[in-house]
Amino acid sequence: SLSVVVWRMSSAKELVGRYRELINDNADIVTGLEGVLKSALYILPSQLGGDAEVHSEAAYSVVSGLSLVHDLIFMGQLRKKITALQALRRAVASRSNSQKRTSFATEPNPLNKQLQMLQPKWWLEGGTTLLTVASSVELFLEMWAANSPSSNAPSKTAETTSTSTFKFNENKRWAYIFFIELFKVFVKLYMLLKARGSILVMQALPDRSEVRDQIQQVEKEMNQLNKQIEQAEADPSFSESLPKEPRFTLMDHARRQSKIADSGLVSWENFWKAQQPTQIVTAYIPSRPNIYQTIGELIHILRPLLYVMLIINCGKRSWRPWIVSLIVEFISVRLSSSSTKPLNQSEMEELKRRKQLFLYYLIRAPFYENVLINLLTRLPLVSFFYKFKWVKKITDMGSEMIEGYRDYYFYLSGSSA
Repeated sequence: SLSVVVWRMSSAKELVGRYRELINDNADIVTGLEGVLKSALYILPSQLGGDAEVHSEAAYSVVSGLSLVHDLIFMGQLRKKITALQALRRAVASRSNSQKRTSFATEPNPLNKQLQMLQPKWWLEGGTTLLTVASSVELFLEMWAANSPSSNAPSKTAETTSTSTFKFNENKRWAYIFFIELFKVFVKLYMLLKARGSILVMQALPDRSEVRDQIQQVEKEMNQLNKQIEQAEADPSFSESLPKEPRFTLMDHARRQSKIADSGLVSWENFWKAQQPTQIVTAYIPSRPNIYQTIGELIHILRPLLYVMLIINCGKRSWRPWIVSLIVEFISVRLSSSSTKPLNQSEMEELKRRKQLFLYYLIRAPFYENVLINLLTRLPLVSFFYKFKWVKKITDMGSEMIEGYRDYYFYLSGSSA
């Protein structure tokens, strides 16, 4: 009946609320347990036997998903604390300014220092969350598709069973890869549209330690303001000593508008400030992009999908996917860096990260086996050191590690960040 459904929904809501309180009250313990679980992934697969890689990546995906849920809980707590702190600041400001009002409205300003810059909620807890979910499960799905037994694999004789099963799993694996990259393209296009074509930076939730530090900062200030309000209620004269809200005169307003009116940044700044519902947190304002930067971002988003499509059509050993992807990525970075105005710190770090991703092309097929290995083996210095057993052992371990990464697309995709 309807009453039973309502009761179950309320019970589930209460259970979720209790879980959130448990996580918030035991943040350090939760973080420590997550670290222990991730460390245990190196031991558990060997005890299970069989497909150790698949077991390890499955466990890692579960832990990553749980960690994401906890990160969202901490982000939700931070936003609630910020909302409560803003209400307290207004209450204190109204008491301190109640006897001195001006005809011109005061510009909203925090009484104390602002918190660390945060991007809008649709950016961090919308698109970024979806991309984090995809990056948590993409490698597991690829490994599962490549190693899962296939009863549907077409085979006529026992001699061709293993070959046909391998081909079937490879086709299934690349189908999974294609749809995962397609999903990420849709999410990033949505974010690019919402961001009005600006450079997409920080496509991951803020570090948990930073969020916890901000929560502690908010709680500390809330305690101070609550004490001030209690003292003001007990002694009305105490309100005179409360911090006054900074005044914003007509002359200050005119000066500020004259500085930015010619640059056309008024609507751009106001758009991004409106994305942050509170003045306590500094609004993230990206540099205003030109058309070339927006095209560069669009190319950057579509590049992984194009690369996968070329591999499916031409094969992994073909030079065409490697060359086309390299050229497209180079054009993307050049266009995204084509701004005549200075970029902010986050955007410069993002472009630096993208340039570092070019190193992946050194160990991607077919460049690694056809060029890099042949080049290294022909160097006289490498041949000389390779005579020593300990050098040979180290290089063999490094080669095995690189080959392990090369076996799976998402290790070297460059699209997970």
